[in-house]
Amino acid sequence: MSILLTVVIVLAAIWLSFRLNIFLGIIVSVGAIAVGYYSNYANLMAGRANAEFNKKNYDKAMSYYEKAYKSKGRKFTVDISYAQALLRTGKPEKALEIINKILELRVTDEIKKNAKQTRCMINYKLGNLDEAYEEAQEMFDDGFRTSNMYCLVGFLMLLRNMPIDETLEFCEKAYDYDSDNRDNVDNLIVCYLRKKEYKKAYELAKELTEAFPEFVEGWYHGAIALKNLGDIDKALEYASKIKDCTRTYMTTVSQEQVNSLLIELQKN
Repeated sequence: MSILLTVVIVLAAIWLSFRLNIFLGIIVSVGAIAVGYYSNYANLMAGRANAEFNKKNYDKAMSYYEKAYKSKGRKFTVDISYAQALLRTGKPEKALEIINKILELRVTDEIKKNAKQTRCMINYKLGNLDEAYEEAQEMFDDGFRTSNMYCLVGFLMLLRNMPIDETLEFCEKAYDYDSDNRDNVDNLIVCYLRKKEYKKAYELAKELTEAFPEFVEGWYHGAIALKNLGDIDKALEYASKIKDCTRTYMTTVSQEQVNSLLIELQKN
């Protein structure tokens, strides 16, 4: 039954109840509100969780996610969102448990793909690079080719130090697919750095930092490119911007790497 039809039926029942008896109308109205609230409880809690997460109120967000996850009648999308939030807040083991439970059940193809994509990211953080890459590449070869999948496969190719020409070709295709995705752009920058094409790397990094000024990787890889181009002052400026960026559990450049680069640049 569609949501619109359900609403029409409920409103008709409330109207008829009030026509018969005002007290009956009140009872039916309260009952309809209560049923509506509890039937949508998981989505309401997940919505609050997303809002708090975007505000970086992570403790409050996770509290709402847990309420959504423990509620009856929730959709699998709620479970996946909860697992992704757990991953982003540094709890990959718990996230993996939730995703594996989903994949043990009969779910739609879309849910299965999204769950597997999330599992690839979890396995990456757990250090299971081969497992993460093999599952991601299998999905990609089966036709699951979203912007995020391009990002994921390209990133894992870089992490596994696969042949740079092969990786570059893939990351260029990913960039052509979605040049607005910051991770696609960053993957291509790293490819250019490994190919020692520093001017290309810097030009992309410049665009990336303008579009995403809080993205650690953009400033860091831009600084690497500038250092190799001989512009130490500009490289130091880029590296110094990182302190104002938003760092999360999923940030791929460590603070130790940043500190090492700053020390190196300051010596010149």
